[in-house]
Amino acid sequence: MYRRRFLGHGPISFYHVMSRTTGGDFLFGDAEKFLFRQWLTKMSAFTGVRIVTWCCMSNHFHVLVEVPDRGPFVRPLLEDEEKMLKHLRILYSKAEVLAIRRELEMYRTAGHDSLADDLLRKFSRRMCDLAAFMKELKHRLTLAFNKTHGRRGTLWMAPYKSVLVEGSDALATVAAYIDLNPVRAGIVSDPKDYRFCGYAEAVAGVGASQKGLCRALGATRNDWHRLSGRYRVLLYGTLDASPGSVSRSEIEAVLAVGGQLSVAQLLRCRVRYMTDGGILGSRAYLEAYLSNAAWQFGSSRSTASRAMAGGDWGQLFSLRDLKKSPVILPGLQETVVA
Repeated sequence: MYRRRFLGHGPISFYHVMSRTTGGDFLFGDAEKFLFRQWLTKMSAFTGVRIVTWCCMSNHFHVLVEVPDRGPFVRPLLEDEEKMLKHLRILYSKAEVLAIRRELEMYRTAGHDSLADDLLRKFSRRMCDLAAFMKELKHRLTLAFNKTHGRRGTLWMAPYKSVLVEGSDALATVAAYIDLNPVRAGIVSDPKDYRFCGYAEAVAGVGASQKGLCRALGATRNDWHRLSGRYRVLLYGTLDASPGSVSRSEIEAVLAVGGQLSVAQLLRCRVRYMTDGGILGSRAYLEAYLSNAAWQFGSSRSTASRAMAGGDWGQLFSLRDLKKSPVILPGLQETVVA
């Protein structure tokens, strides 16, 4: 049955979008969920549709998105051909972009500037458009999944569902609903422990996820250190205690400390530092190491210490900057299609 889609009328609109696998089958393991996150990031960068938060489960996904005003995003790309070609590299291979460049040059040389402009507009029409964002995201996931699993046909039960969301308290409420999916499913008792959602990424120090949730709370910049407790209180304040997910005592414990996570809890979310940080210690320790082993880093490295992301770590610093998305699972093959 067709459901009418409600579209925002302002320059910026927020939507809760969701889609379920065909038959509701549990098709997504960890590798597929990483693949979903990878394509979600690429499609956001290409289309300009911003991710507020997200959650990928075994048979469906939820994404809360912000669709910005199209003009400011598209205009610079249409006015600067080189900028557009560079932008296309987000989705297209080097060879494909080279072919597009040659086609544009052919039109320009023949004096058919209108055809070259039409080609550029063809790409721009897919930007800042929710329908194009979702159609291409699901299509690319289908191709990648089918290639990996040797299957054919659609991966999705039906067209995506969408709900227009007011950019106020409703936005934060919907964000919490999405991040609590694995808790309601009984997979974890704390949403920070489910790595395939925006909140877990924010706690782990991923700046884009922190910025998205800050946007849900009404902030215009990344102020996660100040707002993280407020969002965690919102998460637990909307939970109902149940034997299968979270107890009343757990909810009360979170609310009692204003949603603040302890250093020990944060460390468990930043386990990569224990294996990928290179060197851990005080700032003085790391700087002393750098001065005694400058040959390892080169003259361009002015400082060795990096503040660890995701919380207040006091005097604990890392050699490497790990404020980035989790590493994709080894052996996972990404399929890039035109």
